Amino acid sequence: MKRTELIKNAQKLNWFQYFSYRDLLSDLFLLQKKSASKYSKLQFCADLGMGSNDTARLVLAGKRKLTKKNALRIIRSLELNGTDRKYFWNLVLYCNESALDEKERLFEKLVSLQTNSLASPELQAQLTFFGSWIHSVVFELVGLEASGGTAEGIQKLMRFPIPLKDVQASLNLLQELGLVAFDPKQQKHKKLQEHFSAGDEVLGLGIVAYHRKMIELAKESLEHSPPTEREISSVTLSVSRPQMQRITKLIREFQSELMHLEDEASSPEEVVQLNFQFFSLTRRVK
Repeated sequence: MKRTELIKNAQKLNWFQYFSYRDLLSDLFLLQKKSASKYSKLQFCADLGMGSNDTARLVLAGKRKLTKKNALRIIRSLELNGTDRKYFWNLVLYCNESALDEKERLFEKLVSLQTNSLASPELQAQLTFFGSWIHSVVFELVGLEASGGTAEGIQKLMRFPIPLKDVQASLNLLQELGLVAFDPKQQKHKKLQEHFSAGDEVLGLGIVAYHRKMIELAKESLEHSPPTEREISSVTLSVSRPQMQRITKLIREFQSELMHLEDEASSPEEVVQLNFQFFSLTRRVK
């Protein structure tokens, strides 16, 4: 009976929003515990097909990796099929992989599976937008007078070399999303809205993919951009947990202020990128 409930609870989760199998299994355990308050991690481990031992607790605590054998047992126990099965399997491979090139390949596979899982072409297009840094830059460049609103003009302004066909493909995507339109009389593209936000369905891996690309671009800017046209700095701090929350709040307030600043620009001349990375370097002591 408990395993039947576990299968039903697994079907309630949106597997494609998870970037870690530990987070996924933790949420599944909490969902199951709501159905049965005395439900234990030992029982959870048994219901997942891993036997009555302490494996689940160690996996969820990050003290042990989920093996391929146990991943297959979970797939069978939860009766996963189709894309859910493929996604979970690749998620396990991704989380356990240490080689950077293979990890990147598996990440792209996860994004592809997430894209295919979305119900509508519009949502798929939104996820495609976040899959490459090019689209957000092209979107902003359309609004610059110097670009002329053409693929050729946009390509010339981009500091990082991009093939013309990729710029045109990006413009096609932006038209599909209703962000820009092509004026046949003036033979150029025009922005239809100033900002773009995605639906909740494309959050998760889509946003993670976007941030990964932008962080990579920041690294490349160390070589491609002269010091006078970039500002890259970092600081390591020792802070309390309340101070961490305050720093997060300050970053969000500053980001909001920058958006207002952009709205005030009457004739923008440059497209720039500002990344915020704020994260802990230490394990939390309970």
